[in-house]
Amino acid sequence: GGYIGDGYPLCVDLPDKMFLRKGAVYRLLGNTREPQAFEDSPYIYDDGSSRVMALDETSMLRKELCKDVNETGSCTYPMTVTLSSNLNCTGQECDADELRVIQVGSVFYEYWRPACVEQVFFNDAIAIKHGRGSIRTVICANPKLAHASETCVTNRKKWTKIAVRYLKYNYDTERVKYATGQDRCARDGWNQGHFHYMYDIDKFKLGFQWTDSSCKIRMKVDMFGLVSIVHRSSDADVNVRNDNNNYFKVYWDGDYPKNDLNGSCGSACTPLDDGGCLCDVTVSEVAVFTSLPSSDEEVLSNLYIGAFDPTAYDDGTYTTEVNGDIIAYHKNGVLSSSTIFEVTDKFGRVRLLKNSKETVGVVGSPEISFRSVPDFISLINEEAAARDVIYEVDAMLDHLFYHDNTAP
Repeated sequence: GGYIGDGYPLCVDLPDKMFLRKGAVYRLLGNTREPQAFEDSPYIYDDGSSRVMALDETSMLRKELCKDVNETGSCTYPMTVTLSSNLNCTGQECDADELRVIQVGSVFYEYWRPACVEQVFFNDAIAIKHGRGSIRTVICANPKLAHASETCVTNRKKWTKIAVRYLKYNYDTERVKYATGQDRCARDGWNQGHFHYMYDIDKFKLGFQWTDSSCKIRMKVDMFGLVSIVHRSSDADVNVRNDNNNYFKVYWDGDYPKNDLNGSCGSACTPLDDGGCLCDVTVSEVAVFTSLPSSDEEVLSNLYIGAFDPTAYDDGTYTTEVNGDIIAYHKNGVLSSSTIFEVTDKFGRVRLLKNSKETVGVVGSPEISFRSVPDFISLINEEAAARDVIYEVDAMLDHLFYHDNTAP
């Protein structure tokens, strides 16, 4: 069985600063800062004090967006710009993990990152908490993704419940990876950590903030083998609380946890009152091929995780090996789970697939497992973007168009 996100690359595999890489897309907004790809508080766009990411005059990205100059010496801003090569960063760009809306001269562009999926189960999750004191919402986030803002706290006793943003953050609504948040706080002499409320910042500018707390992701399994995601926290978001009923289908490798007539789910899971089981999980990754595959079909029938264009990474990241019609791109020159295979399917589409399989297993009973589940739409409400809905619809249409049962 398959998922609608099969064949798409993982967002955690995005090249660093993808907004400066080959394939990055920018769409003209005109004289408005309000994006179309995602949604922020509308108050931000009406507030004169809001911080904006304005590109430096020497920025290579700015030159791409203002490439053609008319007879008056002004930029002629194209509606859409797709970067054809990798660019070096300039100024604020070098300290950013992700761009949203940027200012170029008197106009604004929004950045559309390439289509990618998140695995709904992952290891080493970190809790993020909403910065508004009235919203007690905690959810598990992947520290490798830019899903929250830095949260800088001090050990001084009278300040232990208060947190601040990094003083030189690039723009309001900016998201960073966990490690970037740690680094930024350290520059100001603070630490990234848990907080009660954010200090000296308008509430409408606040979103999710990183904490320093680990976050456990669990799963509920109903009597039919459907799965629901649970984030273990007393303040968990409603969509991932213990009592949520957001069940979905997974493809079990064998049997699944069952609540027997005596109210037991075996030694690895906890029985639930509704007849299901609650289980701790862990995710493992293995390389599917340990030697070069012999055919395109062998690759297409065994690999489910897509990959980004190897040329979007830094020079030297991948080395190339050719075996018939198959091109292999090896990271660090070694065949591994990071290897990318380039093949052509029966419809003539060039496909890039990662030599990796991720499996979700029950802690204590790893034989109870299923292939990890990709998702276009983030479980974090404020990261659920219109852009990703469009990507998911496109994936569904492609699935139907190229399905074996579709007439030629």
